[in-house]
Amino acid sequence: MKISNNLCRLRKERGIYQKQLATDTGYDCRTIRRVEHGECAPSAEFMFHMSEYFGVPIEDILGLVKIADD
Repeated sequence: MKISNNLCRLRKERGIYQKQLATDTGYDCRTIRRVEHGECAPSAEFMFHMSEYFGVPIEDILGLVKIADD
């Protein structure tokens, strides 16, 4: 699932642990883990919050725009 890969990549590129992302965004750490592992589909609200948190368009997280590899 592209969403899980993109979310994980954004988090790791910024050196953020799942627990920190959960704390910063108000989501449960299990939710972050499940989305990143593709165990559940994220809600539109979740995607909006992640987009704002990482400062990227939601299309980047959805995989509609390729996130550049460094």
